[in-house]
Amino acid sequence: MLDEPQREYVNKVTLMLQIITVAMATGVLVFAGVVMLLFQDDGQQDKDFQPLITYVAAAFGIVALLSATVVPRLMDANTRKNFLAGNLPQMKNQMPPAETGEVGLLVAMYQVRLIVGVAILEGAAFFNVIANMLEGQAISLAMVALLLVAIFFNFPTRSSIENWIAMQCRTIEELRSLQS
Repeated sequence: MLDEPQREYVNKVTLMLQIITVAMATGVLVFAGVVMLLFQDDGQQDKDFQPLITYVAAAFGIVALLSATVVPRLMDANTRKNFLAGNLPQMKNQMPPAETGEVGLLVAMYQVRLIVGVAILEGAAFFNVIANMLEGQAISLAMVALLLVAIFFNFPTRSSIENWIAMQCRTIEELRSLQS
């Protein structure tokens, strides 16, 4: 389905997105490691202690897991709507090569949706690391691990990006045929 310039562009973007995804996850891991080393719990907590921040952070993590699934899908719907209306995105700094056509614009949209989804997970992971630093509860670290797994489930591969593009192109064409 993709021609050579489009495939080259997808390959270039895939590598960049892989680096970004790994960097975001690594930031969480490094921060968690520093917290674990510097803020060791001595086990001397008050019996009446209520780890409120931990509970809020865990709830935030669950909401982030849901949001990281829903928000990119809403962005997909908005992308399709804009394509149908002819409102193609105008990117001032990083316009895809002209020879990639609509596929290049879809790849740019994929970049945005992936980064937004992973950033939602990353923010919740950082919040849980901070909760662990403040209250020392294991549930915070478990939530960090779950959020990191979710980040790596979003790890972009060339085939996943090409499949997403094919699905978007197919859906846009179906919607265009319904409009005429």
